[in-house]
Amino acid sequence: MIENEVDQVNLRGFMRTSAAATASALALTSGSRADAPPATKTSLPRRPLGKTGVEVTILNQGTWRSPDALDRLLRLGYANGVRYVDTADCYGTEPGIAKWLESNPAIRKEIFLATKDHPRTPRDLIAQLDRRLAALRTDYVDLFLIHGIGRDYGAVALDWPKSKEFKETIKAIKQSGKARFVGFSCHDTLKVQFLEAAAAGGFVDAIMVAYNAFLPKSAPFNRALDACHQKGIGLISMKQVAGNSDRILKEVPKHVPSLQAKGLSAYQGLLHAIWSDERIASCCVSMRNTGLKHNTVEIGASHSLLLPWVC
Repeated sequence: MIENEVDQVNLRGFMRTSAAATASALALTSGSRADAPPATKTSLPRRPLGKTGVEVTILNQGTWRSPDALDRLLRLGYANGVRYVDTADCYGTEPGIAKWLESNPAIRKEIFLATKDHPRTPRDLIAQLDRRLAALRTDYVDLFLIHGIGRDYGAVALDWPKSKEFKETIKAIKQSGKARFVGFSCHDTLKVQFLEAAAAGGFVDAIMVAYNAFLPKSAPFNRALDACHQKGIGLISMKQVAGNSDRILKEVPKHVPSLQAKGLSAYQGLLHAIWSDERIASCCVSMRNTGLKHNTVEIGASHSLLLPWVC
């Protein structure tokens, strides 16, 4: 559970199970090219994704609005130990990800690949998954999510996370082998209610949710996260600075003064705060370029990232 001060959290605990040290990231400029992944394919530290039995890297690469340099950015992320890539039907990055994976087929077995779609009913996911697989040119994805479940789906959607239809749809998809796990993403104003519904249903594998690292323990959102975590639902953080990035980033030093004293940026402090919450399996962020100035993120005695991640 997040405390108001990250100082009070022992970040070393979850690092003990990490792989060998990740070397410093490739010092790429925006005009350079990321070559094939290095021979030592060391990944970032991993955490269990709920009760799925799978562990994912604590950082995952969102590809929303990725520029034309997507291939270089994917290779850079991989070279720095990221083994979880997130896309969606509307991102326009599925073909680029497919091209990258096809360039080195062995990588597909290492990557936890997630995509999303917008169903009108839970059962629509079955046909939509086929379209996502065709776009990604792969036989399966690791995680398939309803994209941004919320008010836009209609009032009935609030019952989906505990409905018989969604439960049977998830079972059918997983039995087909086309997706290992199924869930939803949510950044709606009703996200607490959607989390509560998922906890009540107990069959959703994972939820990707807009996350605030500094809410008090008693906040309804934190209580809803607790309920999902207790049911073994994998939790993925996203949109950490969405809506008002300037205000959020200005508040970070107040909550993590120890990181400020070390000269780390607000983004770095925010990432540390997110990782200190053991309920969160992975944090989804985007990388728009390969500029490296002031972007080193120290995540342990032997791990660092030199990536311009945007929370």
